[in-house]
Amino acid sequence: AAGILSNYISDFKRRLEAKHHVAMIISGRIRCYNHHFIPKLKSFYDANPDYYIHIFASLNYPSINDDIIDFNRSCCLSGINIKPYICDEKYINYHNVRFEYLTQRHILGNYMSHSYNNNIAFRLIEEYLGHDETLFKSITLYRTDISSETFPKILTGNNTNEIEPDTLYHPQPYEPGWIQNNTVTGTFSLMKYYRDFYDHIDTYLDKDNIVFHPEISITHHMNKYPNIKFRIYGDRQDIDINRHSCEPRQPL
Repeated sequence: AAGILSNYISDFKRRLEAKHHVAMIISGRIRCYNHHFIPKLKSFYDANPDYYIHIFASLNYPSINDDIIDFNRSCCLSGINIKPYICDEKYINYHNVRFEYLTQRHILGNYMSHSYNNNIAFRLIEEYLGHDETLFKSITLYRTDISSETFPKILTGNNTNEIEPDTLYHPQPYEPGWIQNNTVTGTFSLMKYYRDFYDHIDTYLDKDNIVFHPEISITHHMNKYPNIKFRIYGDRQDIDINRHSCEPRQPL
């Protein structure tokens, strides 16, 4: 108990003394957080003592479990939502998909869950900020199972403290012209538009007849943002191939 209290006190002190505040969204599942995410968070604070990361999580679980409790204790979350997401069959059975998805329909359900929880987590940010949208210099969507040793440098504006407006930052995409959506970074207004993808998906599927695919779909949405620019950074952000062996424990 003393260790837990000490961690919260240290976090509160870091939050008060920080000169720069950024936000991070964790959505869906928290696989491999002890292997990858927590070590990166500690390394980030060691290298960037003037920064504080406000972490907001919307998690697709039926109820709280030991991993969620441990994750919260380690990260001192600024906001959290826990609710199971049930995907409508119409999305899983959508006709216009990439050929490899014909035998992997569960990926579409996972993508809908990811989009839904991104949406909810951003609303937690809005509740936290109230009417002050200027506190966070950037907002980053991230996954706990990304196996890189460090967070993307863009989290601190590539050490220039500047995040360009109307610019979406992401790693090298899988194919040219796509957005690599494992992790993306932008300003409040841009990421607010990013989260609205979930609210427009029916229009994109029913009227625009888009190819339903994680990178293709979100790229279609973001290209509608006025004067948007895309910046690809070199930091690799690969997902741990053993992430499914990091499943959370059973609910309490």
